Amino acid sequence: EEMAKSGTQWLKNQFVPNLGWSFDGSDKTLPDLDTTAAAIHSLAENKETEPTLTALDWILENQNDDGGFPAWNKGVSKKLFQLMAKFYPDMPDIADISQTDVTSRILVVLSTLEKQGVVSKQLLAPIRERACDFILDESEEIKNINAPAYVGHWFSNYTYAASMVAMGITFGGCDQESLPQILNWLVSVQNLDGGWGEDNSGYQKKEFVNAPSTLSQSASVLLGLIKSYEQIRASGKEAPQLRASIEKGLEFVMQKSQLGTEYFDPSFTGVNIKGASYSRYELLPAYTALYVFVAWAKLK
Repeated sequence: EEMAKSGTQWLKNQFVPNLGWSFDGSDKTLPDLDTTAAAIHSLAENKETEPTLTALDWILENQNDDGGFPAWNKGVSKKLFQLMAKFYPDMPDIADISQTDVTSRILVVLSTLEKQGVVSKQLLAPIRERACDFILDESEEIKNINAPAYVGHWFSNYTYAASMVAMGITFGGCDQESLPQILNWLVSVQNLDGGWGEDNSGYQKKEFVNAPSTLSQSASVLLGLIKSYEQIRASGKEAPQLRASIEKGLEFVMQKSQLGTEYFDPSFTGVNIKGASYSRYELLPAYTALYVFVAWAKLK
């Protein structure tokens, strides 16, 4: 309990006044929506309403006209960058347009806040509807993916993005027609060792490129699968194939992390510039793995 209190206070101390939280703790001038949503989610778990409400207002103010949420720069036109790409095909993809992964995670946070009575369903209804429409409209046809496909903006790549979208669809109350296809595809590309892996070359090839399982990618995929399974169970339905896949994936993460004692992942699967520059998220494997273990334990 004391650890939770000190962590909560530390998080509140990082708040950029009247806005949100920055991805870089040393930069107090550029908060981003994804980090802010994660911080709000954490504070909500501890029943903290301030500065949650202020940060939530800032997030909602940054919803783009297309219904999606960017990382930090509202109003950037996707059509402009699509036009520029026709003339400059080698131009790096650095546009901060609305993104399905960020939008999906924000939908999860909105659902959490609504359940806790922090914000009303009536207020969120139009915001959620526009976000759902954006996510469903952003699906792509990729030749070797037999489901609506999505590109990963901040992590590699189609498996991660599909997992985030599945989570967004379920928590956002979106039209779920495509959800079974997305979940079935994720289960179908699970490696024999129980994990998931995907090569960064898929950005250039514009197709899913399977690779050896990594701790980071497996934990990230499991996050979306578990949260989707949670909502499926809550609706009174069962999904035995999905459950078996999750349990197999958790076993991989447990073994890969040396029974939960070592979460270092050497893979560079964090995306700086899609198809050009990647980074290694040092703390993501540990945080995500611990989160999915707890989330699954609550469901059992």
